Amino acid sequence: MSQKFYDRAYMVFWTLYAWVFKIFFRWQVFGLEHVPRAGGAILAVNHASLLDPPLGGVGLSRRIWFLGRASLIRNRFVAFLMKCQHMIPITRGEADLGAMKRIISLIRSGEIVLMFPEGTRSIDGVLGPGKEGIGVFVRHARADVIPCYISGAWRAMPKGCVLPRPRKIRISYGPVIRYEEFDDCPKGRRGYAMISARIMERIAALQQQLES
Repeated sequence: MSQKFYDRAYMVFWTLYAWVFKIFFRWQVFGLEHVPRAGGAILAVNHASLLDPPLGGVGLSRRIWFLGRASLIRNRFVAFLMKCQHMIPITRGEADLGAMKRIISLIRSGEIVLMFPEGTRSIDGVLGPGKEGIGVFVRHARADVIPCYISGAWRAMPKGCVLPRPRKIRISYGPVIRYEEFDDCPKGRRGYAMISARIMERIAALQQQLES
């Protein structure tokens, strides 16, 4: 099937998500003015729930792509559903060069790719430290970063929960972190770690503003 088909399917899924989130979670979105209308970027979101990928992007007027574990795709039907939602499967624990090249290409071509700096879901809803991975993509794609904090998703559907619970969810987007703001970060793993740490600082600031 063509990419145009999957893009249309994406819009159907995201429209359904928007209605469900509005009715079931009474969701609120703040800071949409910070999200650029055009241009590639990384959307950096805290990760506490399986709900996070659609929550991070459904309120935007732009389409997004997001990363997901390749191990989640157990059969062709699941692969089809994930492709309809713009999931990019990536193999964890190893250098998945094919996925990395695709992600960098998408960002450079003007798309937004959602990533979780923490690398995995929080088991208690508390922000964890950022991993080097997002720093790698920022550096190689020369990407701007849109920080985002989601509040309430962990209470609605924590790790191990099968069905979501009706909890209030709020989402906040912060000012874009321009790529040039990372110019002082050295090359290599130390620089990747510094980039990730700075992104997590911005996400933590959004948390404080949203939950204080």
